Amino acid sequence: MIDPLTKTVSLLGKFRDQNAILTAEKSAFNVDPEVLSSLPASSTTPNLRVVQRNDIYHWYIVSSSSGQPEMKTTIIFPATDVHIRKHEKQKRHMVRETPEIYKEFVEPYIQSMKGSRIQWLLQIWP
Repeated sequence: MIDPLTKTVSLLGKFRDQNAILTAEKSAFNVDPEVLSSLPASSTTPNLRVVQRNDIYHWYIVSSSSGQPEMKTTIIFPATDVHIRKHEKQKRHMVRETPEIYKEFVEPYIQSMKGSRIQWLLQIWP
């Protein structure tokens, strides 16, 4: 998915026979499909600088000697179907949340969730 508003491109691929998502973000990049398809096969070796790693999320700064600007990348590996759906093109909506809306809708929704996907949230929940 290419999103000019957030200046990101998300690519779905395989790594070690498992799904992986690569999200690249920078101030300006060429979204021509020919250019995007040549990125991994570029003749210049990119320089990867690790920013942070957390479980299946990996953040890097990528630069190359080809004159392209640096880009921030996020790799999600292994990527689940939930991760893949999240990075597909979606309609956007803006919701202005008030304390009343939070108490009436958001908090009960979070409280109804089960499983490891929100375990981190429950650890900080008052």
